[in-house]
Amino acid sequence: MTIASKLRISSLLVLIISVAFGYSFWQTSKNLQAQRDVNDIVQAIIKNTFEFSFITNEYITNRSPRIQTQWGHSHASLETLFSQASKTLHFRDDKVSLKKIISNEIQAEEFLIRLIAKEHTNNTHNHSYSKTQTRKITQTISQIHVRIQGMLSEAARMSRRSLDRLTLAEQQLEHSSILLIFIYFLFFIVAFLLFQKKVIKPIVNLQHNAKQLALGDYDSRIPVIGDDEVSALAKDYNTLASEIQKKINTLTDKSRRLTESQKELLTLNDNLQDMVEEQTSDIRNSEYKQRTILNSMTDGVITLNYEFIIQNINPAVTQIFGYSAEDIINRKINFIISDLGEESKHTEAFCEKEGLHKSGLIFPIEITLNSMTIDDTIMYTCIVRDITERKRVEKMKDEFVSTVSHELRTPLTSIRGALSLVLSGVLDHSSEKTHELLEAAGRNTERLMHLINDILDMQKIEAGQLEYSFSQIDLMDTIEKSITDNLSYAKQYHVNIQLADKVDNIIVKVDPLRLAQIMSNLLSNAAKFSRKSSTIYIHITIENKFAKISVVDTGEGIPEEYFDKIFSKFSQYDASATKEKGGTGLGLAISKQMIEAMGGSIDFTSTFGQGTSFNIYIPIDK
Repeated sequence: MTIASKLRISSLLVLIISVAFGYSFWQTSKNLQAQRDVNDIVQAIIKNTFEFSFITNEYITNRSPRIQTQWGHSHASLETLFSQASKTLHFRDDKVSLKKIISNEIQAEEFLIRLIAKEHTNNTHNHSYSKTQTRKITQTISQIHVRIQGMLSEAARMSRRSLDRLTLAEQQLEHSSILLIFIYFLFFIVAFLLFQKKVIKPIVNLQHNAKQLALGDYDSRIPVIGDDEVSALAKDYNTLASEIQKKINTLTDKSRRLTESQKELLTLNDNLQDMVEEQTSDIRNSEYKQRTILNSMTDGVITLNYEFIIQNINPAVTQIFGYSAEDIINRKINFIISDLGEESKHTEAFCEKEGLHKSGLIFPIEITLNSMTIDDTIMYTCIVRDITERKRVEKMKDEFVSTVSHELRTPLTSIRGALSLVLSGVLDHSSEKTHELLEAAGRNTERLMHLINDILDMQKIEAGQLEYSFSQIDLMDTIEKSITDNLSYAKQYHVNIQLADKVDNIIVKVDPLRLAQIMSNLLSNAAKFSRKSSTIYIHITIENKFAKISVVDTGEGIPEEYFDKIFSKFSQYDASATKEKGGTGLGLAISKQMIEAMGGSIDFTSTFGQGTSFNIYIPIDK
């Protein structure tokens, strides 16, 4: 018999046993549920019988209409339970007890009706009870109690029998479950032992011999017992092992002849491979070092052929000119560097040129051009350095030196001339002319002090050493005082200062001296760059819990391309005008740092040819 047939028979046997025990288990569970239903009905009868007894006693004692109504409801509940119990109860003794309970309930009801009728008749004729009537009423009440007691006794007996049967049913279900589990466990043990013997053990033997065959034991064979599938597999395995043994013996002879020649080839190959790996490693290390150096350079490195066509670049070139590598490679060098063509082969190696940025911007660069020969081909290396920042710093330095020289030379010349005239004795010390010269010397001295103070303030700001003394002030008082203090300076340029908007009771917490210094910077700038006979307007408004101070002039305005540099140090978009009108280019930079240190901010709007409005925002102190 085959293993498949054995498995089918075993499965059919398991199915039959499972159906039989399943049906038995289901029948036992059904009986248990039915007995539980009976027990629930019996408990309900006992509960309602107690309730009926209690209400009946209450009615006999009080005889009130409310209790009569409750008695009627209790009686109806008992009738309903009796109807359900007659359908649910299956045992004869339970049905006999139910009949007794119903009989006692009917008799108790009849006695109660008689009692109610006697009392009703007597109450109608307004007669008092005689001794005989009283005795009969007492007997009737006793009969009612006896019947009710009989109901309770029968219900209690039914409850005990129901609980006994429920316990028995639960025990039967438990025993059936244990028996079913035991039978299944026993069947599993027997099936496992048979499967171990008939299937697993032969398969393990087959696996063991297969491992032996894989390890080179080609003489290993499996004993064949029986005619089932495992035995057939063992026969096929033995045949396969014999064929493999024949093939292996044939291949062994060929392999032995090839081994000696292979050893020589392997030795030669190992030597060659070591040499190649060593040279490859050296080349890779060299390439990696060169690539790392080129990629880390901030200067651009461009490789050109003899026709000045770009062959290769490092990442810095794309950052300097804004083009990607694909846009630049295989293009002429003059695509990104003007005036650098093949004619530059014989020019100086180090020079300054103009770079052509992708955005259209032309910027200064410094290049170094060197030639080299690779595989008998002349190539060129062009090293590019962006010197825009250096040129800007040099320009700022030159303008600053020029401005400071002018700012120092002019007042010093005036002071020296005034003092020379006074000291020479040409003028009378008490004359009006002498007084004017001394006043001019004093103004120029103040001008020098202002210049020196700007430079010192900027130095302190950069070092973080500028001190502030905060206090609560009325903003309008400070603004009006600034107008008064700077009005005479504005008059020198034939310009007037006017407060256009006034908002009272604006309290801010700032350093009053620093705020006055900021206003002085803005008003002096506005006066210097306003048209003659024009007016500088100061507007005060409130925006989002900030006091906004706007200083509006009608000067030439600021070009748009200079907007991002207006608050830079030594920033002067027209240096010639600055020399003519004075100033170091530090005022706006100092004002921005100071107002931000006091929790505010500064910005501006300008239309070239129409004028400029500088705006200060100061938080209002609550």
